[in-house]
Amino acid sequence: MKKLWLDTETTGLDANKHGLIEVAGIVEVNFEVKEVFHIKMSIMDNQAIDAAAASIQGLTLEQFTERIHSYQAPLQAYRELKWIFDKYIDCYDKSDKFIVTGYNIGFDIGFLEAFFKNMSDKYLYSYISSPVDILHIVRYLSLMGIIEFEDHKLETVCKTFAIPLEAHNPMSDICATREIAYYILRQFNEDVFCVENLAKIESDLGVKKDKEAGSQQGTLWNI
Repeated sequence: MKKLWLDTETTGLDANKHGLIEVAGIVEVNFEVKEVFHIKMSIMDNQAIDAAAASIQGLTLEQFTERIHSYQAPLQAYRELKWIFDKYIDCYDKSDKFIVTGYNIGFDIGFLEAFFKNMSDKYLYSYISSPVDILHIVRYLSLMGIIEFEDHKLETVCKTFAIPLEAHNPMSDICATREIAYYILRQFNEDVFCVENLAKIESDLGVKKDKEAGSQQGTLWNI
C-alpha cells in the first residue's frame, strides 16, 4: 500500500483564482516512511494573493507577496514534484496509485489538480486515487460520542490529543495529521472502524461533501 500524506499552503481559497505556494508530503509504503518533502513555489502572473492568507501567516500583504516571489518558479517546482511521484508510482499502471491522505484533503487535491493543469498536465490522477480525509474520521468520533472536541480544526484536535503543531506550516500540519490518524488507530477499539459504521459516516459526511466539491472520495478504513 502506498500512501501520500499531503498538505498545502495557498494564496487563498479558490483554486481557480489563487495559487499553490507550498506542498508538503510524506511518502509511505507499507507503513514505512520512504520520503519527506517540502516544496515551495511562486505563483503564476494571473493568480491572486488574498490579504486574509497573508494575515494567517502573520504578515502584511506586501511581506507575503515578497516571500512568495522569493520561491522557485512554478515549473521547477512541478518538475521536482513529478520526479518524486515517478519514483514511487508507475503512472501507466492503473493499480499503482497513491492513496492521498490529509486533513480536509479535498481542498489540497483541488489546488494540486489546478497546479498540474497550469503546467499543461491533466494527468494528476495517473498518480493518485482513493483520498482519505482524517477530518471525516474526527467528525465520526464526535458524532458517535466517542470523544468531544471544541471544534474540528486541526489545531483543536492536536491540542486534544497533545500532538505538537506549528499551525499553517504544511510540513508540521501533515506530520500532525499522520500522528492523529495513527493515534486514533492505537487508542480506540477497532469496532469504531468497522465497515458498517465507516460506510455510514462516509456517506453522511464524506461522499456528499466531496461530490459538491467535485473531488474523488475513497474509503476511510484504508489508512
